[in-house]
Amino acid sequence: MPRYRGSQNKFGGYRGRPKSTIILRRMILVLLILLALLGGLYYWLTTHMEYTPDGQVKLDLSWLQPGSGPAESEPPAAPTATPDSAETPPPPTETPEPITPANGPVRAVEVTVDEVLAGTAAAKMEAAGGNALLLTMKDENGRLYYASHLEVSQELLAVAEKRKPREDYAADPAINAALQQLDSQGIYLVARVECFRDEIMPYYDMAAALKTNSGYRWTDPDKLHWVDPTSEIVRNYLQGVARELASLGFDELVLTGAAYPTEGNLHYIKVGSSYPKNEENGLTMVLDQFLESMAVALSDLPVKLSVETEEGVLLNGANEKSGQTAAMLASHAWRVWVRAGEAGAADLSQGLAGMTQPGQGVVLMSAMAPLAAPEDQSWAQAGA
Repeated sequence: MPRYRGSQNKFGGYRGRPKSTIILRRMILVLLILLALLGGLYYWLTTHMEYTPDGQVKLDLSWLQPGSGPAESEPPAAPTATPDSAETPPPPTETPEPITPANGPVRAVEVTVDEVLAGTAAAKMEAAGGNALLLTMKDENGRLYYASHLEVSQELLAVAEKRKPREDYAADPAINAALQQLDSQGIYLVARVECFRDEIMPYYDMAAALKTNSGYRWTDPDKLHWVDPTSEIVRNYLQGVARELASLGFDELVLTGAAYPTEGNLHYIKVGSSYPKNEENGLTMVLDQFLESMAVALSDLPVKLSVETEEGVLLNGANEKSGQTAAMLASHAWRVWVRAGEAGAADLSQGLAGMTQPGQGVVLMSAMAPLAAPEDQSWAQAGA
């Protein structure tokens, strides 16, 4: 029987791993290390490479120079405030509009064109405590107190000189320049313009006259003629005069006689389209249309349109004879000028609902300036 050798494995002894396997693993490790070094080198190179305008690559080695070091990074910029996070600035302070006769009480002092030409009008206004000048620029005789360039005004002037050769109806052209000079000084100018009481127009054009039942020109107790408020030539003429006055520097126009007559033989006036007194509110509708046409004609000019009336219209709300109503005046007029009587401004203003803008309201007219008028009260020192 053979002897058993305990140290001998029946499968053969362990001889270790083949040398080829070990060498292969070492080569792989070396390759991995080389790849890592190459990757690091590539990253380092890319941080120092610059591209020239012609497309070539340049290696920046300025860091090798003495004293150089890593560039200091700039501190981060402060965050920009967004509209939501920004502090809201305070609203701008509005400068209050100065109080003038255009937006506050008017205190008008009546002067003549002769005083304007003499250069004394402004001093007279200041002496009376006024802030505006009041001038009649068209009166009931049909006279214009300025040099008009309207064609019809020249024709009316010829008629006036023929009918009344002893009276000089022609205005001094110098008044136009004097008015513009006052306007350039900032003085508030108010013009009174007579509308339907006109002595010359009915002789210039018979069709423009307010007629009697017999077809003649009707006259009032002062022997003055009236014109037809519905006449196109009358309306066009008054609109032309108003526009010329605005161009001369007048800030406000006061239409006087913008009504039907209330005194005299009214039953002599021919009833019809020119005098529709038998129609309900007929006279008022004619006047309403006239005031509307005047407002439209002046709508492109910086001038205010006011109307003169009498106390009864504001106290009673209307005058059936004249056709004027308080509601109509409040609708079309900037201010309502009234000859002072027994009623005060507060009572007269009650019928003018809707006139709430600064400066609007009643202007009390009297021969003397009031001695102690309230600061918010408008007044006018004007003769009869």
